[in-house]
Amino acid sequence: MRKSVFPVLSFYLDFIFLNALVGLIDHLAQIAGKGIDSNITASTSWVATSILVLIIRSINISIGDRLLSYARAERAMGSSARQWPNLLLGTMMVLGGLKEMVRWSQPGNGMPLFLLVEETPFKIALLTVFGAICLIGGTMTLRFTPGARLVNVAVLAFTAAGLAVSFHFKRDALVAAQVARRANQGLEQTAEQAERMVAFAPYFLLSFFAVTLWILYLCRERPASSAQREG
Repeated sequence: MRKSVFPVLSFYLDFIFLNALVGLIDHLAQIAGKGIDSNITASTSWVATSILVLIIRSINISIGDRLLSYARAERAMGSSARQWPNLLLGTMMVLGGLKEMVRWSQPGNGMPLFLLVEETPFKIALLTVFGAICLIGGTMTLRFTPGARLVNVAVLAFTAAGLAVSFHFKRDALVAAQVARRANQGLEQTAEQAERMVAFAPYFLLSFFAVTLWILYLCRERPASSAQREG
C-alpha cells in the first residue's frame, strides 16, 4: 500500500463522518422549524462537508488520521505487510454503518428487515444499533484491532440472514421498497422493472458476500500486546 493513499483515504473518512453529521443537523433543524422547507441538495451538502473537513484538518483534528494511525506507523517502520484488505473493508463498513445510523432521518422506503416492513420505532432502533455495530467493526478493521474479524463475521451473518428471510417471505415488500427508493431519489421505476431487479439481486448478493468474505479472510489483526499498549 503506497503512502500516498493515506492522505486521500484519511480525507475521505473525515468527509463521510462529517457528511452524516451535516445531514443530521439539517434534519433536526427542519424538525425544530429553523431550517429550510426541503432538504439541502446533495451538492450543497458536499460543499458544506468539504469546508468543514478543511477547517477541522487545519487545526490538526482528523478522525481519518486517528483510524489510519496504525497502518501509517507500520509503513513508517518499513513494513511491507498486506494492508489493502483492512483499508478497503474497514472503509466499506464505516460507510455502511454511518448510512444505517442516519437512515431514520431520510424518507422511509419500506425495505424489510427480517419480517419488519413498516418504519416503526423498533425497526429504526434496530437498524441504528446495527449501523453502530457496523461502524465499530469498520473502525476496528481500519485499526487492525484484535477481534475485528469476529465482529465483521457477525455483521455479515446478520445481514445474510435478514436478506434471506426477506427474499423468502417479503418479496413483494422488496419490490415495493425498490420502487419507493427510486421515487425518493426523484426517479421513476415500474413494478416490472423493480421485479426484475429483485429477481437478479440474489445472484449479485451471493457474489458480493463471497468477495467480502475473501477480503475479510485476507484482513490482518495486530498483535494483542500492541493493541493494549496503544489503548
